[in-house]
Parts: sequence; C-alpha cells; structure tokens
Amino acid sequence: GSTDNTYQLCRQYAKSNPYINVVHVENQGVSHARNIGIEAAKGEWIQFIDVDDISHQDMFLTFYENLIQMGGDLAVCGCVRRNVETKEDTLCGPEKNTLVCGTDIIQLFKRMKMEQRYWILDYIWNKWYKKEVIERYHIRFTEKLSLGEDFVFNTQYFQHISSFVMISKFLYKYEVHMDGLASR
Repeated sequence: GSTDNTYQLCRQYAKSNPYINVVHVENQGVSHARNIGIEAAKGEWIQFIDVDDISHQDMFLTFYENLIQMGGDLAVCGCVRRNVETKEDTLCGPEKNTLVCGTDIIQLFKRMKMEQRYWILDYIWNKWYKKEVIERYHIRFTEKLSLGEDFVFNTQYFQHISSFVMISKFLYKYEVHMDGLASR
C-alpha cells in the first residue's frame, strides 16, 4: 500500500533474490498487511519487522542457532526501546539464554510483568514464529483492532506451544515516536 517507490524497489530486490516475494495490496492497515504476509510466507519461520525499526545483522542467524541448539516453537530476543525524541534507550530482555517449557511460560509472564520487563512478550517484532503453528491453528491478526493486536496474536500463539527460546542478546531496536499510535 505504499504510495512512494517502495513497490518498485522491492520488485528490483525480488528479481535478484528468489527468497523475496513481493505482494502489493491497497493499504488496509497493518493487521491486514500482516495477514496477507502470513498467507504469502513460504518459509518455516515468520518474523514481522516494522518499517521504522532496526534488526541486528545477526538476528536471523542467532534465532536459527538457538532454536537448533535448544528447540522450541518460538524464539524471542532482547530489545532496545528507543525514544526518538529524547534519544533514550531502554533495554528489555532476559538475563541469559533460556528454554521456557510448559507451566514455566505462565510463571515467566508473571515475573516479567512484576519486573517491568513484560513488554518483550507483548509485541511481535522481536520473535520468530513457527509458520506450521500459525497455520494449524489459523492464528491471524484481528483487523478491527488498531492497538493491542500484537498482544492478541501472541496470546493465541502461546496457547498452542509447549516451549520457546529466550535469547539474551539485544537484537532488535524498537523506535517509539511520541506522536505514534502506541504512544497515544
């Protein structure tokens, strides 16, 4: 739904890289776009990256290596939350690499909420989701929501997994704009 030359640039990249699949639809909101992306995805894992955020160059390799080593149906990395106006960074993430299993998932949510680190599990952009789980349980974004849709998606996803990997490295920078939707 971009109105600039993004579509043409993406098509250029796709010509030289068979792993890039370009889909062009009229802008109907972020949840609709993500649902279209889920349908178009062909890989084993899905990650969502916002256009104004930055992922570390080793993010995908780190996710892959940790999932191979520890297993799990999801990978979650630490994040840097940057206030664009003040240039202040807040770090959020686990203290060490951890495989979280079964009822420990609920305990982790409780502990992270109490420690003011809960938001690492709320959002979608610092995670690798198993496409097979998303498809089997038809997990999608609620298109009527404009705030909190990530949390709803994650809640649905967490109901259907038995373990996930938490990675202590800060591999994703989420930029907070004071005039953005999340701030309002």
